[in-house]
Amino acid sequence: NLDAKNCIAYYQTDVPPLLEHYVFYFKDAKTANKALDKLGKYDVGMPGTIIDSANCMVAQGVLLEDGRGYVYIIGKSPEKNWLSLTGEYLNDVFQQIKAGDGYEQVDITEPFTLAREYELSDDSTINYLLPVIKLQQGEMNYRYTVPSTHLYLQALGTYQSRITNLEPELEQTLQEWRVINRYWDSQPDIKYLATDEKTLDFLLQQSKERQIVMINENHFSPDNRLLVMLLLDDWYKQGFRYLALEMLWDKNINGRGFAASHSGFYTKEPMASKLIKEASNRGFKVFGYDDFSKDRERNQAKNIYDCTFKVDTLAKVIVLAGFEHISERASAGGRTWMAAEFKQTYHIDPLTIDQVEYKTDKRYNLAVIDTVSAPKKRRIQADIYVSNNLNYETFARLNHYVDYIIELPDTVINRMNKLVQSDYIISIYNAADYRADSTAIPIYNFMIKKPAPGKITIPLQKGSYLFLLKNTYNELIFSGTMD
Repeated sequence: NLDAKNCIAYYQTDVPPLLEHYVFYFKDAKTANKALDKLGKYDVGMPGTIIDSANCMVAQGVLLEDGRGYVYIIGKSPEKNWLSLTGEYLNDVFQQIKAGDGYEQVDITEPFTLAREYELSDDSTINYLLPVIKLQQGEMNYRYTVPSTHLYLQALGTYQSRITNLEPELEQTLQEWRVINRYWDSQPDIKYLATDEKTLDFLLQQSKERQIVMINENHFSPDNRLLVMLLLDDWYKQGFRYLALEMLWDKNINGRGFAASHSGFYTKEPMASKLIKEASNRGFKVFGYDDFSKDRERNQAKNIYDCTFKVDTLAKVIVLAGFEHISERASAGGRTWMAAEFKQTYHIDPLTIDQVEYKTDKRYNLAVIDTVSAPKKRRIQADIYVSNNLNYETFARLNHYVDYIIELPDTVINRMNKLVQSDYIISIYNAADYRADSTAIPIYNFMIKKPAPGKITIPLQKGSYLFLLKNTYNELIFSGTMD
């Protein structure tokens, strides 16, 4: 019954006992008493304390120094948690309230650090749900400057991208992030050199005589990895045998043939995992090349060269890099990006394909930008610019995937719907990979919100799969196989 404009904080627990916690501010005693009268009948306990047993609520008033008003801290719970509430608040919370000046500034956890705290379970498997939930709950902690908002959107997008059916939510995050970073989204007069499947033909025509192709990605845009997968077969036919991935840290990837939880940070996304699996199956040698020293660009170029042309002069190499690393322009500060470093040092001219600069015209899944009609000022200097609007559904159709159906028993559905404080996720794994290593990365993640459906249809490549249904806290609820 209190006015929401007086509420300055709200928290709730997400594990039992279920408690709600409010902080209300009132500018003077008259306003405070008038507001508190709206709470209804209550039993007064210790001085300044309200114990409302009928509504399972406790409250403690605090007078701020120098007459700056009153704060009331209120705890509320369901009836079954009333004893927990009163015990915790009367004996603990209310005894430790402090008000006044001189407190240290609270440092808000950096968003990537926050998400990582909830990412890895004790058994080294990945919790895909909880990091997204925690980032969403903490959103307002980061939306106070453009740089902090930028970092928050990048973190949120990264963790949203790992849940395959969150594509619409991810698209909203990505669009806001692109606006902040001033990438080109809406260009009504832009023209195209090729669209949709003709884009693939165009790229293959350009790559066939090259020794090395460098294509970039936004690390939280799985659609960028989908384009690489669409080209893998034809690139292999053109003689390409090496796939260099900035995102990969795993030295044993070729022996294993699939990504695991320790293989890298961005490799935890299902389409990244699928790209590694698809490339390995086709016969590509997959390797990571990133470097985190002061000479990152130069050392990235050196690592690519050392793993390919240094030992195989006839090598043909595909490089998937992040953002500006494929740029052939030296920055204003004298910095030279990885692609330019590679060309200058090893005298091999890479074909550079950008997928980040433009994301235009949703009529086309893919389009090659005619740069004559496009704005001249660009962050990234590349040979080819592609607008990529692919999604998993389109990718599955182009690859002639078949529908696999997961049916959940009524007992499982009833259990899921009864638990108030949990969402659910179904992770689908290549069955052989998971049985070889339970830390394998899934090839598809499907988030379930209540009420839980009895049947879930997911298009997949023909194969043998294992699926795990887990709750928010990564606890296994149900599992099964699909053949």
